[in-house]
Amino acid sequence: MAKRNTNKAANLVILVISLAMAAASFIGLACKFINQKTTLVGNTVTAEWNLSNWFDAIDSMKDANDIGNWQVARWLLIITTVLLVVMLVMAVVKFFVRNSLIKWSTFAVSIVAAICGALFMVLTLVGCGALSTGTLLASSIEYRANIGVYLFSIGAAVSGISAAIMALRK
Repeated sequence: MAKRNTNKAANLVILVISLAMAAASFIGLACKFINQKTTLVGNTVTAEWNLSNWFDAIDSMKDANDIGNWQVARWLLIITTVLLVVMLVMAVVKFFVRNSLIKWSTFAVSIVAAICGALFMVLTLVGCGALSTGTLLASSIEYRANIGVYLFSIGAAVSGISAAIMALRK
């Protein structure tokens, strides 16, 4: 009997970690997403984009050659957000109900959410590098990921992994 209580307590701790990291991921959506640094003949202008500005920039640069990474990253962000919500509901249900279908569904959704979160970060970083330019006339545009990208993707990955671990535990 004591073994079951220990497992339940450990599962509760893992569930709380998963919930906290998912909350951190959602907070990342409200933070700055991308920094743009434009340099023209020694003058530098910086801009910080939030999520809405980033989506608008993707739409306005849709004809650019290297925007594909950000377009895929945008869809991964949307998919990851939906998967996180579904995963959280399933993880809470899994905590209270012992059912193999719920167990494996929670595990699958959690792993896919973690992978999508990690891929989102990779594609956003690759897109930043691909779109950054420098020319011979001492002008350049640099894009860098800001705290929102890291908070969202790392939070989603850790939350997904934690929920998957909790789903597989007895």
